[in-house]
Order: sequence, then C-alpha cells, then structure tokens
Amino acid sequence: MKIGLIGYGAIGEPVAHAILNHTHGLERDNITLVSIFVQSSRPSSDPCFKLITTSWETFISSHVDLIVECAGQQAIQTFANNILDAKKSLLITSIGALTDSSLFKTLQATAKKNKVRILLASGAMPGVNWMASSSLAGGTQIVKVIQAKPPKSWKVRKTSSDGSRDMFCQKLN
Repeated sequence: MKIGLIGYGAIGEPVAHAILNHTHGLERDNITLVSIFVQSSRPSSDPCFKLITTSWETFISSHVDLIVECAGQQAIQTFANNILDAKKSLLITSIGALTDSSLFKTLQATAKKNKVRILLASGAMPGVNWMASSSLAGGTQIVKVIQAKPPKSWKVRKTSSDGSRDMFCQKLN
C-alpha cells in the first residue's frame, strides 16, 4: 500500500518515521510512504525531507492508495473533497471537522461517486465515543474533554490563505 501524508508536525512526523522504519506495528510489510504535503518547508537532514512537497498538484498526482490527514480540521475543509475526487481513499485523524454536516455529506457523496473510502481514526478526538454514548443515554448536559499535546505543537500561525483566521495559544489555569 502506498501512503501519502498531509502534515508533518506533531502527528505527521512520527507517522512518517514509523512507516519509513517499518515500526508501524501493522502486519503488512508492503506499506510505503510516497509523498508528504506541507504548506511550507524548511531544509532538513531528516530522511523524510526528500518526500516533502509544498506543491498540491505534485502531491495529489502522486501514485498513492491512501492519504492520511495529519494536519488538523482546516486541512479536511480545504483538501478532503479534492482527495476523494482524485480517486484516493482518505484516513481522517481530525474527525472533529465532520461535525459540519454539510461537509460530511459532501465527502460521503464524493467518496461514493469515486468508489473510494473515508476512514476515521476514532482515537483522534478523545472522548468522541463517550460523548456519543452519553448523548444517547440522555440526561448529560456538560461534557469535559481534556487533551494533552506537546507545547511545541501549539504555535500561533495563520490557518487560512487570506490570513483571515488565526490559531491562538491560550494558557489554561
């Protein structure tokens, strides 16, 4: 299976290294990392650097069976439908993006039309299954989800090409 990654940060980098070093824990030996799409790149001695591209056209035309999103909800909103239209299956880690029912329905229709799959990494948003079960049981009014991320993964940066939306870091008490 040939894999492409979107993102090379807190999630994408360890995933890429696990595939390259065959430490992914999967029974399949024929898993190959082909390409990594990032929006900006910097020179590096990292063995994955040669697979990194900032060109969407280069990335989407690469011969991959599955694209793994490791770049956040904005990446799903921006790229997911194009991936499915390119007849590539998609593994989504930022499943919170699918709370937008319009986006979810569009992606489902595109996947069905192109006979590709959308796979969801259920552990990507801790507590989703608990929240869903709780809502079915009734009576729950407040849900508290605590996530832990390394501080270096929380950077203030532009998230949209026109600069209209920023991601902000907030210190919690």
